[in-house]
Amino acid sequence: MEEKIVVLDRGNLEFLYPKAWKMEGSRDGYLVFTDPEESCRLEITYTSLLQETKNLSPELLLKRLIKNIPEASTNEKIYTVSNGTANFAWLDYAYPSTNKHTGNEAEAHGRWLLGSNGLFQLLMTFYYWIDDTSWAVPAWERILETIQIGDGSQLQSPKEHWSLRDKN
Repeated sequence: MEEKIVVLDRGNLEFLYPKAWKMEGSRDGYLVFTDPEESCRLEITYTSLLQETKNLSPELLLKRLIKNIPEASTNEKIYTVSNGTANFAWLDYAYPSTNKHTGNEAEAHGRWLLGSNGLFQLLMTFYYWIDDTSWAVPAWERILETIQIGDGSQLQSPKEHWSLRDKN
């Protein structure tokens, strides 16, 4: 699968996503990614960590957050992952929804992920239909395995990025 790279805040957040997907900014300040058929949706918000949350694990912060998600239960299994640059906690929950393309009721899934490295925090939400699990979940897993959260050392220009260094 061909991929594109997203680099935010001069290298403090980056990840790969499927090349065929569309990326747009929202009015509320987050990025939105959708596949060509708009069967799944990925939303990403990235911020500096607040002082009062710097010592809290992503798992604890996610548990607090899901109390505000009506479709999710506080009993949902939370998965934790570390990739060397950050720690992540995420969960998957099912809920009934109406497919805007077909008008049919169907089972939808939501995945919420919190990641942090002590300096920055990432919130990622991912929505997909149960019928799209075979390709949507591998796309999610690839995005998750490529996320890098930086240490605050910003790139001076895009040419400094690792993906472009050998091409100049």
